[in-house]
Amino acid sequence: MDATAWTVITTGIVILIAIAQSSRSVRAEIKDLREEGNTRYQDLRGRIDAQSQDLRERIDAQGQDLTQQLGQLRERMAHLEGLLEGLREAITGKRVA
Repeated sequence: MDATAWTVITTGIVILIAIAQSSRSVRAEIKDLREEGNTRYQDLRGRIDAQSQDLRERIDAQGQDLTQQLGQLRERMAHLEGLLEGLREAITGKRVA
């Protein structure tokens, strides 16, 4: 083999080594990006879970408040119905069945 053939072979080997190195670094970057993506996903998932739990607690608390207010409103309405019934009896002079 002459010098040109050895130069071509050497150049080919150098190019193959460069391609292999590039491929390795790309794989390492992909691995790092995957790990970073997983970390971000887990962080986001944790924040969403915490916010959804907080939202559930707030909705439950508001539901309890509304239930309590509804009970109070029913009591007031019953009282008003009694007062109206008494007023009706006082005006008409008879008992309503």
